[in-house]
Amino acid sequence: MKSNKKQNLPNWVVSGHSKPKTRREFLAQGLIPFVASTFLPNPIQLLTSNEFIESAWGNLNCPSAASNSWIPFIQVDLAGGAALMANVVPMDQGGQMLPSYSIMGLGGRPNIISVFGNTPFYTASGLLAGINAQTTDVIRNNVSVFNICVQSGDDRTSNLMAMNGIVQALGNHGQYLPPTGNTNSATTGRHRPAIIEVNGPLFVNNFNAISSSLNYSGALGALSQPQREKLAKLAKNLNSSQARKLAQSQNISVLNEIVGCAGIKNEEVVISGSNAVDPRQNADMQRIWGINANTAPNTQALVFAALVFNALRKTSGPATITLGGYDYHGNPRNVTDARDNEAGQLIGRIIASAAALNTPVFIALTSDGSVSSVNSDNPGSNFTSDRGSAGSMIGFIYHPRGRVNLRNTQLGYFEQGQLASERSIVGGSTERAVGGMILNYLALNNRVGDFEKIARSMFTTSEIDQLILIS
Repeated sequence: MKSNKKQNLPNWVVSGHSKPKTRREFLAQGLIPFVASTFLPNPIQLLTSNEFIESAWGNLNCPSAASNSWIPFIQVDLAGGAALMANVVPMDQGGQMLPSYSIMGLGGRPNIISVFGNTPFYTASGLLAGINAQTTDVIRNNVSVFNICVQSGDDRTSNLMAMNGIVQALGNHGQYLPPTGNTNSATTGRHRPAIIEVNGPLFVNNFNAISSSLNYSGALGALSQPQREKLAKLAKNLNSSQARKLAQSQNISVLNEIVGCAGIKNEEVVISGSNAVDPRQNADMQRIWGINANTAPNTQALVFAALVFNALRKTSGPATITLGGYDYHGNPRNVTDARDNEAGQLIGRIIASAAALNTPVFIALTSDGSVSSVNSDNPGSNFTSDRGSAGSMIGFIYHPRGRVNLRNTQLGYFEQGQLASERSIVGGSTERAVGGMILNYLALNNRVGDFEKIARSMFTTSEIDQLILIS
């Protein structure tokens, strides 16, 4: 009799865990472990029990991957306050050069080059050099770039600049994985959420975080590969062949979504293992990111490649990649230029990856604050102090069908004091600048009308028209 009582206890009690409440806890404790237990109720009774449904429902968010027609979105953040304004050169309200850029490290009258259509880059830009090193002329001919002039807080995590929550809310969901990022925070990035908080992102500082998040490798590690395949097929069939028996349960509609959402629908992922999400199995990714089948899971190149690969293939939601070491002041210019080059090479690899996979991509480059340089009419002076009033965000668009036309390459503007004007629509608020970035992402997807769903009162109709650069 004592043994029978134990048999009727929920699995999370038997296993010594606390009651599962989140989707991850449910996956780890509620759905999968029952397979390996030797003391089990009837599987249909277990699956349709109120205890099971209660554990799984409420935090479940599982849209159909097939409905994801959104262009992949990746945010790259340079932590510390990078000199973005010393790469894409900001213009005044009339689109003309400022009288001087002497405290921006560019000298009195910097030499500029118009690239990616008509975007003004400083000729010695480390960011541009890095992008060029990782892309070909053919690829760059399909790239558009625009600049957003905005003031932001220096060296702060309080800036409202995390964009993955907005993109997720719009409908950009991954087939197998949620939004991802390489920072252990609520947004998997450095910043606080702009407009909308992200739901359940996956922190990835090791490729194993991705492979284990598919759930089978952890919970079913004791089973052989054929056993795992059979289990996936059995669970999948619960949606069809056993539907009549299950239909008598009042929880069947919930159960059907849980079974599909929990990863059991991903029978092909079980069969192929982590190959479906592993860039090491793709020859183009190996070439672009310098990885191979034996690259260690915690290698930065593999982590970044995995974040990008899955975002581009829509196996994950939007990705956020944070690069540290961009607090420039006090470092010689050759060091800070090298950091710009590193950021450019990352952007270049993302674009090259999109080209290899024949998919468009939207990249948002951000940083918390900016810097000022020694006041000099000669370009190349060292950066000496934080100066968030000279901040920027940069948007990159790659499309395999050709360069996306922009009617302008700048939102907001700089004033003669060499700072982003707070009088522009976006210049005084990072959240409004993010709104401008997202409006152009929406325009790229032909979905500008969806902006009202996420930020109805942020801009007037006239302001929205001014902020959309894509023609």
